[in-house]
Amino acid sequence: MAVNPLSLAESLRPWRAAGVTHFLRDILGEGVADIAASSEPSSTAVWRQTRKAQLGAMGLGSSGPAPEDKADLTKERTKQRHDTWPEAWQELFARTKPAPILWTYPELGLDLGGQGCTLRSACLRELIGKLQLSKGSSTFWPLCLGAEENGAEAGIFKGGLFLLEPKVVVLIGPRSASFAGLDLDLGLDLHTPFTQQIARGMLFVLLPEFPAMLENAALADKACVFLRSALARISV
Repeated sequence: MAVNPLSLAESLRPWRAAGVTHFLRDILGEGVADIAASSEPSSTAVWRQTRKAQLGAMGLGSSGPAPEDKADLTKERTKQRHDTWPEAWQELFARTKPAPILWTYPELGLDLGGQGCTLRSACLRELIGKLQLSKGSSTFWPLCLGAEENGAEAGIFKGGLFLLEPKVVVLIGPRSASFAGLDLDLGLDLHTPFTQQIARGMLFVLLPEFPAMLENAALADKACVFLRSALARISV
């Protein structure tokens, strides 16, 4: 049956102009949706359902967690008791303000304590400056307080993460994802930066190690572009 463009719902006209005549709705278990039937009121709802499913499959849907994930997150947060942590961690947590973007890397504890590398800190400040983030949009929570992470500190890091509730977690260097102990799938077997994953209601973004960005200005610029693109998906 020929399609009368005048009978199309407004939301379907761009699809028709692009040559699309049918939507597969196998993910919804409803067979095939025919654009020719789009003059029916239910067609717009079908298109919206289909488009939502497509965006979800591409990871571009709602930035929040699914309902079942929200329940798991609530359980995680209610289990956290920062008053049982070692005193140094409690003091650090008391000074840490929640923010939409949380930055972390293995040496952050040293840098926050004034025992780290000034070049590394300068690299981070420059990266944040290039992103032109609004004031108060970033916070910093370390994976460990010393030079090496241990199992107990990994638990404290995760506890702080759930209590601070950031929307985005920026992991600098593949070691950061390993230290976090969150079973993230960020191409760690290949030590590949510039990857991202939504897990536990948060967007995790993996950037290169500091030494690589310090030695290669083009790589640092690429990190900025990649992160800006990732943040554009989330309202921060």
